[in-house]
Amino acid sequence: MAFMRRAVRIGALVAALAVVVGVVATIVGAASTGGTTFHPIDPVRAFDSRVAAYPESGILAPNASRVIPVKDGHDFFGNVTLADAVPPGATAVSYNLTVTGPTGPNFVAITPGDAAALTTSAMNFDGTHDDANAGIVAVDGTRSVKVWNGIEAGSTHFIVDITGYFMDEPNISARDRTVFVGGGASEEANGQALLDAVEFVNTHFPSAVDPWLIKLEPGIYDVGASDVFIGNGVSLAGSGEGVTRITGSAVVISVQSDSASIADLTSETTGIGFESEALEVNGTLLVTDSRFVGVASTIDIDGGTVTFDGVTFDTPGANDIDLLSVFAGTVTVRESTLLGIETSDGVIRALGSSTLTITNSFIEDDTSAVAGMATCRGVATATGFLTATCP
Repeated sequence: MAFMRRAVRIGALVAALAVVVGVVATIVGAASTGGTTFHPIDPVRAFDSRVAAYPESGILAPNASRVIPVKDGHDFFGNVTLADAVPPGATAVSYNLTVTGPTGPNFVAITPGDAAALTTSAMNFDGTHDDANAGIVAVDGTRSVKVWNGIEAGSTHFIVDITGYFMDEPNISARDRTVFVGGGASEEANGQALLDAVEFVNTHFPSAVDPWLIKLEPGIYDVGASDVFIGNGVSLAGSGEGVTRITGSAVVISVQSDSASIADLTSETTGIGFESEALEVNGTLLVTDSRFVGVASTIDIDGGTVTFDGVTFDTPGANDIDLLSVFAGTVTVRESTLLGIETSDGVIRALGSSTLTITNSFIEDDTSAVAGMATCRGVATATGFLTATCP
């Protein structure tokens, strides 16, 4: 589990920075100061009522409506050619709406997919020819719209093409060596904003004497297969372990630092391999009031001095789990909770020349708590207390 310092994408970040004066910055673009951003796309066909491959196909009768998913692009035969052309978290789309083959005069309207009623016409047609119009409409949580036909006599086929989408961007701003990341956008957008914030901080070369804080508002931050890299002089703080969650499919947070801290958040990996941890550390780190969740391995310590205070080590379900693996370094766990069962070599592994001390904590596994040697003081299990030197 070797660490490599991540290269900072300075070129990309320069374009994202509107103002940088000393330690005061406003970040725009990919890491925006909040609000809604329009993302134009190459036009895609979302729906054509003439094509039987669409489940909602068929002519639209008067005084009728139809819910149309607009998230995917299709070819002329109705086959999906571009999944998630409108990504999760989109709040609205720009569209072209075409009526084709009308049988008489009427009007059509377009609303969010979960709308109970229409409020205005998107286009009137006289029934003698095809017609089209463009507009913007909000989408519902399934990225769908609803197309309505009016109360006049004409039925019609219709086509919906999408030309762009709107996304609520997380709020990021920086001042006094503190970067604030809002959690109100989609999980993926929040995660990218967090990664951008980390890289922005790294461009200022934080250190123990020039520290920076990354403050996360309540929300879910999905970083996918990337990791949140914490270097020297960086503190990462959420708004409470129950309301700020960082999720990922590999190593979620990796720390290589001589002075770093993590507080008030949950870090959770869905990766099933032993190289996928909620936290990986080689350096000096203080962790307080947080939760770490892993499937096969939750936390790996490769060296340094690490203290966990008021931390929950957890796993989803009844897994054979390495909650804490200490390969080198000095680790202290105090007033913490370790939840999980390991049938072979212990939920906690203290290996090599490592030094592990656990005080005033609870370990769920009372049959295979520790592999290696640890000093335990006031450590309880479901059936009693561990001895001072807990094997």
